[in-house]
Amino acid sequence: RGYSEPTGYRGPDGQRRVAVDLYPGTAYERIWENCFKGLQGDLTFPAYADSYRDTRIGANFLELMAANYPERLEYLALLKETCGDDLAKGYAPLALYYREPGLEKKPAPPVVLPDWCSPELRIGHLRTGVDGRESLLLLSASHWANHHHQDSLNLSYWKNGRELLSDLGYLWDHPRKHQASRTVAHNTVVVDEKDQRTKERGGEVAFFRTAEHVKVMEASSQAYAGTSEYRRTSAIIDHGAGRSYVVDFFRVQGGRTQDFVYHAAAPTAEIVDRAVQEESAAKKLYDFTRVRALEGEDVWRVSWETGENQTCVAWNVSQPGERAWIADGWGQRDWKNSDVGATLPYIVRRTEGAAPRLFVSVFEGVSDGRAFVRSVAWRAPGVLAIETALGTDYVTSEPAGGTRVLAADAGGRALAGRFAVASVQAGQVAWTFTEPEGN
Repeated sequence: RGYSEPTGYRGPDGQRRVAVDLYPGTAYERIWENCFKGLQGDLTFPAYADSYRDTRIGANFLELMAANYPERLEYLALLKETCGDDLAKGYAPLALYYREPGLEKKPAPPVVLPDWCSPELRIGHLRTGVDGRESLLLLSASHWANHHHQDSLNLSYWKNGRELLSDLGYLWDHPRKHQASRTVAHNTVVVDEKDQRTKERGGEVAFFRTAEHVKVMEASSQAYAGTSEYRRTSAIIDHGAGRSYVVDFFRVQGGRTQDFVYHAAAPTAEIVDRAVQEESAAKKLYDFTRVRALEGEDVWRVSWETGENQTCVAWNVSQPGERAWIADGWGQRDWKNSDVGATLPYIVRRTEGAAPRLFVSVFEGVSDGRAFVRSVAWRAPGVLAIETALGTDYVTSEPAGGTRVLAADAGGRALAGRFAVASVQAGQVAWTFTEPEGN
């Protein structure tokens, strides 16, 4: 505040700035806003790109935010939740000079985090809970830049204070930091077992839309030069009271092999509905160890513990010609080496050839063993049926748009649009969602 450019200096506009306040009306203001809107429900940041687990906004920064944007009561609310209602745990060196006297007596609303997709970052934040702090689904379509990873269209999912689909985060200047920044270390599609390119990668958001029961984002990128399509559509379907799940469609065309890869956020995982067959030592799958083939077709599940009384269940909807493996891969997340040798289970679903491919998955955070999702299956052409404890949700995804006729128990009705959902409960259509709205 009160910044002046050197005497005799003139900016590109021919003017010299004298005693200006750089906080309001600048990109600097948007940076602070992005810091707030990008938080998880536990007020840490997601560990994507060059970010660590458990990274928070420091009290020193919160003091500056509250002092320089007094009209933004959400910043005061965040300061109070971090430093106590009496602000006794604030950052004294800045509070002494910047904090408004008596600020601790000023009422602040609860911290509420919004659904948000920054046009600069192209990273969608989809949330549940009345305050947006119950869960966070993060889909990244950001352009490549310094401090980024080779992670275009990476998906991460956090719920009830726990990672379900995790990003390994940043290994700082660790000699093996590429293990955490490479493409196969992320929850995305790897083409021809190669890292995504960094130049001309791009990233575009096709749509980002939120409603009471459905929050959805679709994005694409040019992460691989040899693909004609590299597109992901991810949504949270929310029935309230913690009953929510993620449905995910990943489309890719090009290359010799296409690997849909994700890793568990726990050291072990259990395969359900498929036989597990040990591969011979000659089988090479990236640099993974303990490679095991998953035998079978159709829909299968894998689950892992994410914390006390919570499990992540991943439903995998196979497509013709798809093969799958589970293996142990890089799991270290601490650049100080407290977890050297840590591994995580990696699931690889592979297709081969030049035909268009569609990887479909459903992810749910199950609390106290009470699963909300009961089954997942294709019910009609292009219509995914997700049976829940309340009924059946019918989901369609078609980037070019179009009309899909739902099953008979949905009254044979048709839904049109790029993404649509109809929830059938007690034999009646309880609600619908279409993107664009009104189709």
